[in-house]
Amino acid sequence: MRETVDINAYPPEVGADTIRRLAQVHAEGLRSSGSWSIKLPRDDPRITESMSILSYDGFSPWTAHHRPMMKGREYSVVIDREYDESDLSPCEYLILSSPGFADADPPLHNGCLRILMKPSGGSAFSSHYDFQSVVPWPGTRVVSDRVRKLLEDSGLKRVVFKPTFVIPAGKRPSSDISALPWDGFGDPWWELTSELTMPKLSPRAILLNNKGQRIADDFSDGCFLREGIDSLDALINPPEPTYRRSDIEALGEFDVAVMFEPMGGHPLASHHPLIVSNRFYRFCRKHKLKVNFVPVRIHD
Repeated sequence: MRETVDINAYPPEVGADTIRRLAQVHAEGLRSSGSWSIKLPRDDPRITESMSILSYDGFSPWTAHHRPMMKGREYSVVIDREYDESDLSPCEYLILSSPGFADADPPLHNGCLRILMKPSGGSAFSSHYDFQSVVPWPGTRVVSDRVRKLLEDSGLKRVVFKPTFVIPAGKRPSSDISALPWDGFGDPWWELTSELTMPKLSPRAILLNNKGQRIADDFSDGCFLREGIDSLDALINPPEPTYRRSDIEALGEFDVAVMFEPMGGHPLASHHPLIVSNRFYRFCRKHKLKVNFVPVRIHD
């Protein structure tokens, strides 16, 4: 696993003298606009030195993302995680993630997604990826018809497909527009889901609402997974969910399940990410499917 830290300092919130000293640490970060940024491995000494300069001048990293950044007192930091095969292949379970995005119209059609498509039949999203996240529900996944057929023949357990419908792009907002079948719009895309729901996350997991308050069961004011609260770990993206082994074993054998917790800032725009097995992961690698994964941590 590789972690990189992305720090950004913008004038006039961060003064010219502070930015000048930051540029002495990392001259390549100085921009023509007068701002400064750095993106380096987390263990690079220049990250520590840059944060020390900002701290000395009275600035703190913005960790409380439930509220706007306090200008003149905080600066922007993001810690990005990147995984390779050695990180993912040993995992018993993983979150299914996607680098691609499909645009959906929020009103559902008979409980099914309505995907925005170009009237010419071209996709309103990139079909370069086999799995797409769905806006405004980024934890929801749709798959191409090719992938659906592969998965149906795979023998993987608890895999469910729901049909999607089409809304011609350019018609949004379209709550009064009927959804169309895929005829004339190319091969259909399918929502990938499961009838199985995961148990609650481990008590070790940190869930926060829109006010930055730690929560357990009340998701009425948003639900966000974090790996810290006031520390830099709160800025890690993506955070890794944690489960108790006994809770997962009680489910029996499965390859796809939906998370219990509705992730997101508003109940109407929340989503339940998909948890998949190592078998599902190996299936995707075998067929060279374009999809990303995030480890799930399990403890006794």
